[in-house]
Amino acid sequence: MAKWATASVRVWTESHSAAELTALLGREPTKSFERGSLMSPRNPKSAEREVSLWVLESELSRDERVERHLEWALDVVETLREPLASLPSGSADIFVGWEPPHGQASLELDHAFLQRLGALPVDLIFDLYSLEGEAE
Repeated sequence: MAKWATASVRVWTESHSAAELTALLGREPTKSFERGSLMSPRNPKSAEREVSLWVLESELSRDERVERHLEWALDVVETLREPLASLPSGSADIFVGWEPPHGQASLELDHAFLQRLGALPVDLIFDLYSLEGEAE
């Protein structure tokens, strides 16, 4: 069993503010950032964001299986299909953070899931974390 998993739906654009993205998508984000804002607000020398970013994070427990987080994200993106289609290609993704179990692990994405995902204008990103070999 995985140590933890989470997912978020991310949408970005140069042409809309975060508030405009929220209005377009018809849903309040978990967090958002404006184009031109600092990447690290506590560091005045940090880079500025090149795009406005709208992020909706999974409300599922981090203890839930990664597949459940993927289903949640896919369900969300399906409700946003039309507004996402009005944005430039490559403006949205499903971002999955996951610490798989130590040793051999696998993730099964069945045909029905892949078919649903393939019909949507989003990319799928897995950000894997492994603490194996680190001092405890």
